[in-house]
Amino acid sequence: MRRICNGVLEKLHLIVEKSDGGFNARLSGSQKSGSLRPMTLANGLMVVPEDVEEIKTGDKVTVELFEPIIG
Repeated sequence: MRRICNGVLEKLHLIVEKSDGGFNARLSGSQKSGSLRPMTLANGLMVVPEDVEEIKTGDKVTVELFEPIIG
């Protein structure tokens, strides 16, 4: 579970993979502003609106992919 703090717009770098006819997404690593490696590993970005308090495992989310997922 990823907690969203203080009603701030948050952008999360994700690794998105095909799975069982759908997709699974997970954080690509630390989301701190100085962490470059997670940004280079990510193939998608999720923008979390200010009014979202939490995202739980299994929740459906909208992700902007950097490139198509093939396979």
